[in-house]
Amino acid sequence: HGRMEFMHPDDLEEVLERAPIAFVPLGTFEHHGWHLPICFDGIKAHALCERVAQRTGGAVLPTFFYGTGGGHVGYTWTLILDEQQIKPLLEQTLDHLAGQGFKVVVMLTGHYPGEQVDMVHKLATEAGRRHPGVKFIGLAEREITTPQPGDRAAGDHAAKYETSIAMAINPDWVRMD
Repeated sequence: HGRMEFMHPDDLEEVLERAPIAFVPLGTFEHHGWHLPICFDGIKAHALCERVAQRTGGAVLPTFFYGTGGGHVGYTWTLILDEQQIKPLLEQTLDHLAGQGFKVVVMLTGHYPGEQVDMVHKLATEAGRRHPGVKFIGLAEREITTPQPGDRAAGDHAAKYETSIAMAINPDWVRMD
């Protein structure tokens, strides 16, 4: 397993032989309060993909930091794009991964307003139709996080779920002061 940007061609050939899984972490540039990094959605998605790849094998692509949707468009340090700008890049990425021989492609978004989650699900479904021999999985981080008792859903924006994930993965990312 490894981070694709640091792998050599022989390393990737070995991944294709042993565990032909590609992880595509997604996030966005979005204000996450004063205690978390601006691009935290993508940072945590990448870290979670790396943790899974350590167990399963595979290659983790660099984070795609452009996301869509959500109510934070006007916030300082936020850069959210229209789906029409993002979708073609991700479609081509998925097509290339299938063409290179990956048999499972997991897109994990740490940015999860409805528009982003719907886009990721749609992209996985459509790529599966184009490449029936490849399993495409589109997930939002909140879909793999267990809600605490009394919470309607897992996941939040810069509150206990995201901060807890940051504290568990790398406490240096959180400024508790």
